[in-house]
Amino acid sequence: MKNFYNIILLLLVICLSACSPHVSISMYPGKSYEVVPDGIPIDVYRTTDMIRDNYEKIGEIRIGDTGFTTDCSLDKVTSDAMDKCRQMGGNAIIITKLKEPDEWSTCWRMQADVIRVFIETVNKEEEHTGYDEASLKSVWEKDGMQSMEGIYEQLISDGGTKCKLGLKKVNANEYVAIYLSGMLPQYERFWKEGDLLAKIQGTSASNFYKCKWIKVNKNVSNEFYVIFENCAMKLISENGTSNIYYKLYPEEESYNSSATAFAINNDNYVVTNQHVVSGASSIYVRGVGNDYDKKYKASVVVSDSNNDLAILQIEDAPASAPLPYSIFNDLAEVGESVISLGYPLLSTMGEELKLTSGIISSRTGFQGNVTQYQISAPVQPGNSGGPLFNEDGDVIGIISSKHVGTENVSYAIKASCLVNLIKMSGVAIPLSTNNTVKGLPMPKQVRQMRNFIYIVECEKDAKK
Repeated sequence: MKNFYNIILLLLVICLSACSPHVSISMYPGKSYEVVPDGIPIDVYRTTDMIRDNYEKIGEIRIGDTGFTTDCSLDKVTSDAMDKCRQMGGNAIIITKLKEPDEWSTCWRMQADVIRVFIETVNKEEEHTGYDEASLKSVWEKDGMQSMEGIYEQLISDGGTKCKLGLKKVNANEYVAIYLSGMLPQYERFWKEGDLLAKIQGTSASNFYKCKWIKVNKNVSNEFYVIFENCAMKLISENGTSNIYYKLYPEEESYNSSATAFAINNDNYVVTNQHVVSGASSIYVRGVGNDYDKKYKASVVVSDSNNDLAILQIEDAPASAPLPYSIFNDLAEVGESVISLGYPLLSTMGEELKLTSGIISSRTGFQGNVTQYQISAPVQPGNSGGPLFNEDGDVIGIISSKHVGTENVSYAIKASCLVNLIKMSGVAIPLSTNNTVKGLPMPKQVRQMRNFIYIVECEKDAKK
């Protein structure tokens, strides 16, 4: 009996000693750094992620188990790897191998490179500007304001945390963005009101600014751009995504903007860009049935801020005739001829539909964005949301933006993103699949297509 208890005790000791994942580390020769302080976050990358900053590999972490392991969920294993990375002097890990629990183990198993990313951090001497929201308003009330100065708040479509900033002019060609409130909870400890959030520097192109933006973890990125339009500031990130900040102060009643939309079926569903309708208190569509005097109210049915798409439904409009063009879901080729149809700069160019032509220059867009085409067809403000057609009269994309400061470089969202958006939304919105203009000369194609391309007008409340 004594031997039996001894065996049970031995098994218990083995089990207890194996209750945590087994972690082994190896440092590469000549790589020695101090432990990273607890206040600095450890970033986690996969091998498919893009790491833009310079870095070096300083070691490796392996996490496995002995078969008896408990408490080895993916979160726990990742947390253990981040802790070891911190102790080794790394500030990020790249997960190179990851195995799920299986018949051989109940544990997640991981192999990761420990890296030291060499990043620019904000200068401590200029980290705090000395301003808060009250003092900024006091200065503006005393000295007056420039047109772009003011208090801005980030537009979040799902009602999440909204970052608020103050924009103050420094000199004729430079502004600073000052953090006021609304940082994500996990990063609040790094920020206090009045901290420098960005330096915004003018370029040779009017209304286009280069931006040094301080990220949530106080690392600095020089790969941001800013465009000001009406009462909004559009921040374009290094990967092509954008955030929109609307001006809260000084309060303005409202302002109107216009862009382009086009029909995707004959049930009064149209598509435009999400940034066109963001923050709109009312949306109207003109040009239905080629009548530009009558406007119809429209509402957003589905939107996608990541791909900058919004599907609208026109209210009380008569059903249209079948569309003469189809929505093209396949990938177009570099070198294909394309045309853009839209309503740019209504106030100066008028309400007649405008056509520009070009080719597909690349099957990726800004900063290599795979959801976009780069095209040579020139576009202007107001073209946003308009259709991009190939020679057969198929819609292959939706115009989204131009590269300010370069000639004839524009971007269109691939039509496949629209198809995927509808599938994922669960809303039954049929897309036009019938093409009756294929083979016709371009003027005859345009004559039939123009009846389904509309002006979309938005009234936006600057106080929202």
